[in-house]
Amino acid sequence: MKDFDEKLAQALKRRGMSLAEENNSDALEFARAVAESLPNAATGITADHVGRALKRLGKKNCLGPAAGSLFKEKKWRFTGTWIASVRTKNHGRMLREWQLTGGPDLVPPVSSYSPADYRRASQGE
Repeated sequence: MKDFDEKLAQALKRRGMSLAEENNSDALEFARAVAESLPNAATGITADHVGRALKRLGKKNCLGPAAGSLFKEKKWRFTGTWIASVRTKNHGRMLREWQLTGGPDLVPPVSSYSPADYRRASQGE
């Protein structure tokens, strides 16, 4: 395999993201709903915002590699802003800020999810 190959690098990235999504689809779907319900989703949020919300819900580190697909859907738009992560394990890595283009009313607020919804999301049901 070549050390530098843009097309191959992008293909491997897409393949890895697809595998991560497939292996953790319920947790990813749950995290996306959480992201859409955040108060600042329409103005701009990062993966750190979603991570904090998931932690408050008892879902710390539930995404793993699937976190890279969190804002993959077309309803999210990159704002053009990069923000340094405050999550200690990210070592200040730069995160994109994303804006929900359809508005925060696309899904019910997180508080309307039942404990069974949380359990299913964390157990991969």
